[in-house]
Amino acid sequence: MDIESKRFKAIKGVYFDVDLEYGANFVILHLPVVHKFNLTCFKDMKQLLSDWAGFFEECGYEYIFVACPEENNKLLRLLSLLSFEYVGSNEGHSIQRYKGK
Repeated sequence: MDIESKRFKAIKGVYFDVDLEYGANFVILHLPVVHKFNLTCFKDMKQLLSDWAGFFEECGYEYIFVACPEENNKLLRLLSLLSFEYVGSNEGHSIQRYKGK
């Protein structure tokens, strides 16, 4: 199923890059590159998610989603630590929804 969306590079940071994909009813974060993962990187990610959640809510989006390969256990653990929860799977990807603080 094809859903119309647009995707762009939102952040090119020291520790990680983030692409943003959005459509009429959804926002998806893509984490194409993590250059280095440490506590500072984790705190930056946590703060960005908190800030973006408020922004996207004001824009009318109810949730922020992430899709990652189902076999990427390190990324799945990171998503859990960042307050994402599993909502389903699609084409070999685990679909996660940000639950907030």
